[in-house]
This record gives sequence, structure tokens and C-alpha cells, in this order.
Amino acid sequence: MKRDSKVDLMRIIACAIVIGPHTYLPLIVNNNPDTSRVFIACLLADGVAVFWLINGFFLFKNKCYPILMKHTAKHILLPILLISIFVFYFNGWLTRGETLMESVRSMYWGILSFNGIGKREKDKDE
Repeated sequence: MKRDSKVDLMRIIACAIVIGPHTYLPLIVNNNPDTSRVFIACLLADGVAVFWLINGFFLFKNKCYPILMKHTAKHILLPILLISIFVFYFNGWLTRGETLMESVRSMYWGILSFNGIGKREKDKDE
């Protein structure tokens, strides 16, 4: 399969646009916005969207829609769901230094009391 040089050039430009917002100078100088810097920031603001638009150009190249959706569910949605469940139940263990059982117990307490985790921690201090 032959590569399309025009699309590759657009990808290179999009990559440069993505890098741009990380390198431009502060927009406020002496408590006033510098119009030329704001203009450059506006030009570089949509770099990620442009990059994904160009990559989407190849999305349906060799796949039909149902196969693409199965692949997306298997390789993107399932890992997101598993990580979200893990973080939901083990948040206290990951961030507050609780044991695994305390983390799960405080999560269930928050769900059952409709007050969230913060109420349970507040009750412990009193």
C-alpha cells in the first residue's frame, strides 16, 4: 500500500501545532494581554483536534463498522471499565493510605448512606 505524502505532510504540521501550545510565551505582559501572542495561541489551540481529524482519515480504510465497534469495545471500553471499577473501590487505598478492606468498606458506606466518602471520614474524626 502506497503512503499518501499529502496526508503525511498534514500529520507533520498537526504534530507541530500540538507542540505549539507548550512553547508559546505568556499571554499577559505587564497586566495587559499581548494581542500578537493571543493570536498565535488561538492558531495553535486546536492542534489536537486537527491531529485526530487527520488520523480519522484512515479509520475505516479496511474495516466495516460492526467490526470496528467490536474492536473498540474490546480494546478501549473494557479496559476503561475495569480501571474505573478498580479506582472506584480502591480509591482510599490508593490515595489515603487505608487498608484494602477499609477502602472497600468506606466505599460501600458512602453508597449506602447516600453521603459519599467524605461523610464517613468526617464521622471518624468526631
